Amino acid sequence: MSTLPELKAIGNKSFVAGDFSKAAKHYTNAIDQFGPDPVLLSNRAQCWIKLSEWQKALTDAELGLRQNSTVKIEIKLLFRKGVALQAIGDSGLAISCFERVLALDPNNKEAQNALEQSSLPKLKKVRLENEVRIPLEVVDTLPLKYRSIVEGSFQSNYSNAHEELLEAQRAAEELFGGPAGIASELIHPEDHRPTDEKLQSRLKQCILDINRLCDEDRLQLIDSLAFLSENDFIDLLTVTGLSTEMFEAFLKQLIREPPNTTTKLLLSKLLLLPDIPRFELTLLMCDSLLLRRLKAYLSTHNLLDTLSSRLYEQLFP
Repeated sequence: MSTLPELKAIGNKSFVAGDFSKAAKHYTNAIDQFGPDPVLLSNRAQCWIKLSEWQKALTDAELGLRQNSTVKIEIKLLFRKGVALQAIGDSGLAISCFERVLALDPNNKEAQNALEQSSLPKLKKVRLENEVRIPLEVVDTLPLKYRSIVEGSFQSNYSNAHEELLEAQRAAEELFGGPAGIASELIHPEDHRPTDEKLQSRLKQCILDINRLCDEDRLQLIDSLAFLSENDFIDLLTVTGLSTEMFEAFLKQLIREPPNTTTKLLLSKLLLLPDIPRFELTLLMCDSLLLRRLKAYLSTHNLLDTLSSRLYEQLFP
């Protein structure tokens, strides 16, 4: 008869190999023989998550939490319970689980990210200015008449995802690769010189591919935008549009501590965003927790008065 550690090791081996069904069977054998061990229940819950068996994952996580376990295992069980709850549509209880994880482990990145995702506001029906009704019809491609409304003026001409990634990397390397990068040569907080065509093109590329940039390059992109003139800033985002990823990266850079020259420049750019096409839609998709952090940050540093009444109402309805 195999021991508990042996059965657990066999299950772990199957899990690492990507055979989650087999791993779950091994963990089940161990639980049947040795009882509801919280480690085994946590591992099996993770198998069910990988297999999208959300109810089974929830059952195992809840059973595991009723056992005596270490804080480390309790954190895992709480997180996996939250994931299962989120998947079956119970965002309220999922958020509670992620918050309990962070109470035990404030630096838990997975829980922080999951909490942000769980707190995304649901889309609500709004009437935008210059509303255009698009008739429903099955078509191979969106008619040009409506394509510009949905996609903006930029039309992608990439041939495949690999080329997109390479182009994003090239743009980021050229902008942020070091002292020789064109951003360091052309963008200075002292003069706000108009950007040349090459820099404008590279900035546009990075904005459009922001989801492909690493965190460091995202921060440098936002810093670069801070030092643009107001006209260049508006012209650039009018062409690219303002994606949710871009706006959230902008806010995260804005609320860093302590405030500095770049912070003030970003705040001045924030005031221009209501004039960017589809800003209202971007706000609907923005992380509500991030907006609350923005409000707290501006209040702490006595900066709320810098917002126009229109922008204040849009950001903090």
